[in-house]
Amino acid sequence: MLYMVLYPETQEKVHSIIDSVIGNHRRPTLQDRQMLPYVDAVLMEIQRCNTIAPLTVPHRALQDTTLNGYYIPKDTVALPSLWCVLHDKEHWGDPQSFRPSRFIDDDGMLIKDEIFIPFGIGKRLCPGEALARNTMFLFFTSLMQAFYVQLPPGSTKPSIESLSGFTTAPKPFEVIFKSRHKL
Repeated sequence: MLYMVLYPETQEKVHSIIDSVIGNHRRPTLQDRQMLPYVDAVLMEIQRCNTIAPLTVPHRALQDTTLNGYYIPKDTVALPSLWCVLHDKEHWGDPQSFRPSRFIDDDGMLIKDEIFIPFGIGKRLCPGEALARNTMFLFFTSLMQAFYVQLPPGSTKPSIESLSGFTTAPKPFEVIFKSRHKL
C-alpha cells in the first residue's frame, strides 16, 4: 500500500488493468495471473525495492575457496545480502527508482530476471515461495480491485525507509481505503 500511495500513476494503471481483465463482478483468481503481468511486475518491484528479508540465513564455507578474487577460509560464516543483489546498480541501472516496467518486455509479458531473488536461491530457497507469491497476488489484486488507496488529507508523504531487523517492514504510516465501486 505504501508504494500505491507514493506512486498513484502505478495504482491507476493497476486499477485499469484489473478492470479490463476481471471487472468488478467477481474476485480475482490465480487463473487471472497470466493475464495480469503488470500486477505481478508491480509486486516484484515492491519486493525488489523493499525486500522483506534483506539477509539470508548464515552460510559456512566447507573448504578454503576463492570467490571473485576474495579468499574465504574454511569455516568462515557468511551472511549473503539479498538487499545488495536487489539494489545492484550494475544490473538494475537505477535501483533507487520504483519502476515496475523493468519486469515487462516489449510484448507486455513478464520478464523472469535471474537476479530477482527476494526468496533466496538454490538449496536455501524459501520453501514458502509459491504460497507467498500466490497469496501476495490474490491479496493485492483483491484490494486494488475494490479500493483506491490514498493518504489522509493533510498527511505528509510516508518514507520508503524500512524498520530494520531480521525482517523489515515500512515505517508506520496511515492510508484511507476508499471503495472503487458503489455497493
